[in-house]
Amino acid sequence: MTSKVNHQDQSAQSGPNYFAALRFVLLPLALLILANIVFSLVAFNIDQLVAELKSLLISEQKLINPFLEARARLTWGTTVLLFYSALIAVSIFCGAIIRQSLTGPKKLIFVAVATLIAAGVLGHLAYSGYFRTKFSYIFFFTFDTLTASQYYTDFQLRAIKGLVSGINVLTSMVASLALVTGCCLLSETPELKKSDVYLAVNQMRQLKMFIGMVSTLLVTGVLHMVAWLHWPSALVLNKPLANHVISFSESMALYWGATFSLLIATFYIPAAWSISKRAAALIAAAPEQTQGLESQEWLKKHSLSLNPLEQLPELIAMLAPLLVGPIGAAITRLSGPLSGG
Repeated sequence: MTSKVNHQDQSAQSGPNYFAALRFVLLPLALLILANIVFSLVAFNIDQLVAELKSLLISEQKLINPFLEARARLTWGTTVLLFYSALIAVSIFCGAIIRQSLTGPKKLIFVAVATLIAAGVLGHLAYSGYFRTKFSYIFFFTFDTLTASQYYTDFQLRAIKGLVSGINVLTSMVASLALVTGCCLLSETPELKKSDVYLAVNQMRQLKMFIGMVSTLLVTGVLHMVAWLHWPSALVLNKPLANHVISFSESMALYWGATFSLLIATFYIPAAWSISKRAAALIAAAPEQTQGLESQEWLKKHSLSLNPLEQLPELIAMLAPLLVGPIGAAITRLSGPLSGG
């Protein structure tokens, strides 16, 4: 009878802590909402830029340089391949983590949360596309200019639209799955026993691997955005204007690269702090687990320290989406102009 009561007490204690792991989705979601609001406020004339570019392309459609256009198109195609590959890799990784870590009703709840987030993001995409909000012009800036150029057949335009739409839909689903997977990594509720501190070590190791995977996905996303928004510059004969298009696309990539870097930071920093704090509490409760080492020294040895110097790989992973846009643009400029004229 006593054993049954103790088991119920443990279940009662583990339940709330288990579902509390889902709180780590709140900051990233709040950041995405804020980023969309700010973008809508500052990109107020992007539709006018598209209209001006379209009118120019209509008058110059027969003078497009086919080699520059092919280069821009193939560069974009390369980033599509990279992005789709990253989406597949991250979805497999997240699926494996959820399958190994969760069972029964708990798995269903986490999947339900991921589905709810994905539905919200997809709803936002559908609303933006239908009503042509400023956010939708990340797509329409290029697609409308490609259409106006009359350089492509209807089939080619449908294929291009299908590839980009597929990326948008899959990104919404995989990003939502990734957010919930990160929470899943933090959902273990260790009891105070000797082996529990090593559970924290394993959680931190998995968290860092997870952050690396997500960073790779977001980096390929920024590369795709740069290549997609660069494409119209190859259709413009006016070289100064083409360079303006390139600069504009790099600014867009910088904004969303900064958003993606902050997205990683708003998830990783609270999560890593939570794991480190729990490990320190476990050591304080059972100091013999450190085998004679000072608490901070033991945490540092097992990569649980939050010292900035100990977090250099994760700092690079967080900054990578922000930096990849300017770096990619610099490489493009060194390899030759991607503009008309």
